[in-house]
Amino acid sequence: MNFKELTDTFSLWAFTLNVRVTFIVFLILVTYFPVDGQPQVIGSPQPVLGALGDDVILPCHVEPRLNLEKLTVEWWRPDVPPDPGDPLSEYKYVHRYHDNHDEEGMKMSLYAGRTTLFTDSLKHGNMSLKILKVKLSDQGRYRCFLPQLQSRVRATVIKFIVETKHVEIRTTETPTHPTIIQTPQSKNETAITGGRPCPRRLIPPVLFCVLLIIGGGYYIKWKCHKQDFTECDIPDKLLPL
Repeated sequence: MNFKELTDTFSLWAFTLNVRVTFIVFLILVTYFPVDGQPQVIGSPQPVLGALGDDVILPCHVEPRLNLEKLTVEWWRPDVPPDPGDPLSEYKYVHRYHDNHDEEGMKMSLYAGRTTLFTDSLKHGNMSLKILKVKLSDQGRYRCFLPQLQSRVRATVIKFIVETKHVEIRTTETPTHPTIIQTPQSKNETAITGGRPCPRRLIPPVLFCVLLIIGGGYYIKWKCHKQDFTECDIPDKLLPL
């Protein structure tokens, strides 16, 4: 292999590596950076506490504000297995709002008559769920989901803990417009869109390495085309015998 072939091979290798690294960086950016202005479903980042027998509110809203009156709102339990005695249980929800009304027939039997949305606040992007007369079986994870939302962040998971002793509950009232909060996805859940911490510090070093590889490859090629191949400063072991 002569020196020209060697430099061409190195340039091709550098280009191929650049394409692969660029693709990986692109995936990182798409996965971890939300699109500016794109609506996102946001819930409580901390577990919500509720006293046994009391009413509790699981906060969930869309930011920026979006009218949800014409959309479908679904609340369900990702940690509750289907009921063997009810063949339709896997298709039932904690609460489902569709076609401008609550679908009571789509509720799990455990939540029949015990859940409600703040329908007057749906036009402001608030889809918080109110659970009446909390039971021990209500403890667990709840997913707030907007299947029709044109966004990568269409759902969030909220953890609810039932306390057996009465304590002051901070979520007994729903604010007109909830504070912007982000719920990290459960480790056992597949994220529907995002909500994970963004490794911003990794991106500059990766981009620097890509530019360094590309620059080095094209500089060697340019230098060796400009000079006689035999004058290039190449280690002896790389020269042809």
